[in-house]
Amino acid sequence: MAALAVLLSLPMLFLTGKSWWKKTLQPLNYLLAITLCGFFAYGGFVWAAGGDWMQASRFFVPIIPLATLVLLCALQALPYRILTHAVITLLVGAQFALQYPVVAQQSRGTPVWVQSRISPEHAVRYNAFEKINQEHVRDFAVIDHLAEIIPTLHEELKRPVVLMSGQAGMVFYYTAQQFYGKVIFRDLRGLVESSLTLCPELRHLPRSSQGLAWNYRNFFEQLPNLQKACDIAAPDIIYDIAIYDSSDMSQTLDKMIAPFGYTLIHREGGWPVVNNTNLPYNRLLAPNMIFVRNDLLPLLNNPTLRVFNYKELPLTSRWPHNYVR
Repeated sequence: MAALAVLLSLPMLFLTGKSWWKKTLQPLNYLLAITLCGFFAYGGFVWAAGGDWMQASRFFVPIIPLATLVLLCALQALPYRILTHAVITLLVGAQFALQYPVVAQQSRGTPVWVQSRISPEHAVRYNAFEKINQEHVRDFAVIDHLAEIIPTLHEELKRPVVLMSGQAGMVFYYTAQQFYGKVIFRDLRGLVESSLTLCPELRHLPRSSQGLAWNYRNFFEQLPNLQKACDIAAPDIIYDIAIYDSSDMSQTLDKMIAPFGYTLIHREGGWPVVNNTNLPYNRLLAPNMIFVRNDLLPLLNNPTLRVFNYKELPLTSRWPHNYVR
């Protein structure tokens, strides 16, 4: 949609500019000119930011309405109605062809034919948009567990608790809401905060579409230099997904982090969504894990591993909005 709008908007922008130059610009053309300016301004931002690297082209979502308006104006200018219908049919077919692989292979949403495992408490606490996103449903439990241990550590340590992850997103957002000023967030990828990306010791580190191209082992190996050069200390808490290398399923997070002095206190089993149909959907690879630095465990009364099993939660459908076993 956005790409086609670019092609159609170029000649329309030329005609609008020509009309303005000849002082024959009509009110509709003024609106079109404003729409085109917004379209190209945001498109320029995407280009300047390094391209649309987000999942399912999410960078382009805000300009889809603008692209639609440009398309409607362009279709009105076509000389034959049958040609207009042909273009609309082509667009609908192209949209379906594009959306199908997104739903089947990329989307982290929950299609209407898929059920989610959500506790009644979380169903009330979170809004509809969060409950239909698999990544968010997966994060509900870890948000609760972090909310239990952060206040205790903050009170005992008399300083902000350092929380590190390569995921950020919803967990950072809700944790910041609850414990503003009591938590220091450290993003392993450097996408939502810049303590690592601005550290001179990491200037050589390669970047990818997902941020800093490294893992926790690399971080801890570099930690002495990071402490000296940038005052970056070992995190108090680490949370992340269980698999950190999808090319090698044996490389689980606990096997990699444990040697650096951390204990696993939260692990999840099962899947937060269930599909009882033959229709496609993209299921998340792995659940969350929480680690606490070994020297801080006595402050939490040496907690045992908590295993959160999604199979114990009731199933809920997008409609009707009730719970079914």
